[in-house]
Amino acid sequence: SNVRYLLNSMVAPIQYAANMPRSMFDGVFERFNTRQALVEGNRNLKREVLRLKSELILLDQYKEENQRLRKLLGSSFVRDEKKVVTEVMAVDTSPYRHQVVIDKGQIDGVYVGQPVINEKGIVGQVT
Repeated sequence: SNVRYLLNSMVAPIQYAANMPRSMFDGVFERFNTRQALVEGNRNLKREVLRLKSELILLDQYKEENQRLRKLLGSSFVRDEKKVVTEVMAVDTSPYRHQVVIDKGQIDGVYVGQPVINEKGIVGQVT
């Protein structure tokens, strides 16, 4: 037992010195991998932030549109009439007349003389 202890005491420093380069290399390699993983994670997070920012912009646009539509539906000008929500397809303006083409017609319940409104009030009538 004493001989084993003595031999172990003599060999341990040599074994430590022999393993030191590998231990150092493993440590450097591990730090490099950790750094590389952090860089990749950071890159992924930046992509996610950009995606979320663009989504937030879109949600803000939807929110504004929703507010305009709520104002439109709450307008006192058309409380007793059927409401038809349309989109403007074309605009023709001249000094004497302003005309828009919408994506709805008689089949959709639009009729001649029907008032045309937006969130600010009456803007014209169907002709």
